[in-house]
Amino acid sequence: MHMEITTRNPNKNEITALQQIWETVFGSDDAPLFFSHCFSAELCVVASHASAPIAAGYLLPAGCYMPGSGNKSIPASMIYGVATLPEYRGRGLGTTVVRSLISLSYELGYPAVALCPAEDSLFEYYSARTSLRDWFYIREERFVKPSIGKGGAKLINITPDEYAEVRSGFLPDIAHMVTSLRSIEYQSMLCAQYGGGLCRIDTPAGVACAIAEMQPGRLLCIKELFAPVGHETDTLSSIADAFHADHYSVRTPAPSPPAGASIRRFGMLTPLPGLHDAPDAIGFLPWLGPAFD
Repeated sequence: MHMEITTRNPNKNEITALQQIWETVFGSDDAPLFFSHCFSAELCVVASHASAPIAAGYLLPAGCYMPGSGNKSIPASMIYGVATLPEYRGRGLGTTVVRSLISLSYELGYPAVALCPAEDSLFEYYSARTSLRDWFYIREERFVKPSIGKGGAKLINITPDEYAEVRSGFLPDIAHMVTSLRSIEYQSMLCAQYGGGLCRIDTPAGVACAIAEMQPGRLLCIKELFAPVGHETDTLSSIADAFHADHYSVRTPAPSPPAGASIRRFGMLTPLPGLHDAPDAIGFLPWLGPAFD
């Protein structure tokens, strides 16, 4: 049966319907935080049938994309929370919402549009149906505490402003997303909700920083780690001393060219003239930063 679908910004009376879509697809844990801290009707696209929202997605002003040393930054947004009610899946509504969000991002002056797919198969799916292309990679490794090194470094919880300052010192020569302070604040609140936070680690070789979040199964996910060269293992051990878990995962920038089973694609980006053929990263593939997973 043919369904007439329209895409548009939601109106103020549809926030409850949007929350219901979110909770149906993603669960209820993050919904209050997202809708109180990040939601804006102007940055949301709904697909509706018979005037009722049945799918939705959101833009987060992510900050800017920095192609590499010596290049100008490019205003950037991130597509987030794309969801379709179960009874309407298989109709391409997710693709419709993503395309509309890319167009909206361009209209609002954000030519760099990023997406972190929830599943690996979605990279091919969106590549075939939208302008998004594979772009961001990470090194992701899992470990248990007995297998890592010497700890003892001082770990301090820090504010989003402080984290942004420490983080920036590790990224000048890597093509990367300069994450907006509002996004770091949201990330900090998500971590605190589950146990974790933004951390500074004072190692013998200098300062390190990390975003840590406790996830199901007593897994501590270190969503982003920057440490002085040669002190990564000891820094991980210090984090493990502070956050007691059964297992740990850590995400760090991936070398270029990538090598090893621990390297995986992590995010997509819209085409940017002159950048997709030859990213100006020195030694590392482009870095998206922490995802809100």
